[in-house]
Amino acid sequence: MLNLPILMYHNVTSSDDESSDLTISIQKLEAQLHFLVNHNYTSYFVSELENTNSISDKSVVLTFDDVTQNQLEFALPLLKKYNIKATFFIPFSYVGKSDLWNDGAEKIMTIEQLKSLDPEFVELGHHSYFHR
Repeated sequence: MLNLPILMYHNVTSSDDESSDLTISIQKLEAQLHFLVNHNYTSYFVSELENTNSISDKSVVLTFDDVTQNQLEFALPLLKKYNIKATFFIPFSYVGKSDLWNDGAEKIMTIEQLKSLDPEFVELGHHSYFHR
C-alpha cells in the first residue's frame, strides 16, 4: 500500500500576518514547495492516480479548493517556478463571482482565467456546484 501525501490548500495571501486556518502565506507556500523539490518529490495530478503502481514513495499531490483569484495570483507562479503540478477544484455556481463561505471576501476565477491556466501545471476538477 502506498502512503501518498495530499496537500490541500485554499486561499493564498501575500502576508504572513494574514496566514491562518485555510489561508497560507505565499512565503509559507514557497517554503513548502521548496522543501518538496529539495527532497526530490514528484507531483501528480489527481487524475494521474489511477495507476498507482508507477507512483514512487517520493510522490505528492497538491490540491487547491475553490479556484480563488489569489491562487491564480500567488500559487500559480510558484507552481511554475518549482515545476510542481496541482489540481484546482471548481465550485461552478461561483465562477466569476465571490464566495459566500468567506462572507464574499474572496473572488472566484472567471471562465477566462480558468481557461488561461497552464495545463502543464494545473488540472481542473469538480468541487461541487453550490460548494456544499
